Amino acid sequence: MALTLDQNTTIRFVSSVKNLGINMDNKLSFENHIIELKKNCFRTLRNIRKIRFSLTPDQTKTIVNSLVVSCLDYCNGLFYGVSEKMFYQYNYIQNASAKTVE
Repeated sequence: MALTLDQNTTIRFVSSVKNLGINMDNKLSFENHIIELKKNCFRTLRNIRKIRFSLTPDQTKTIVNSLVVSCLDYCNGLFYGVSEKMFYQYNYIQNASAKTVE
């Protein structure tokens, strides 16, 4: 579907867009964003776990906060009212981050 404003301007409708690093869909469910966030955070946590033996607990905590928790905190106010399924996915990432620091 598209909207034509004049002969040279057409606006095409899409099902999702990325704006300031946030994937927004036409229903504002943020499902795509949280799935991408989960994938990226778990990749980072896996890499941190691989080098954790050479880090002090304080260093591990600092790295997890810098690389994972900061991603979770970015624009988290937008997630108000997301579905319970998406909330649990988001919470799952937080719990995995806490377990990595332990």
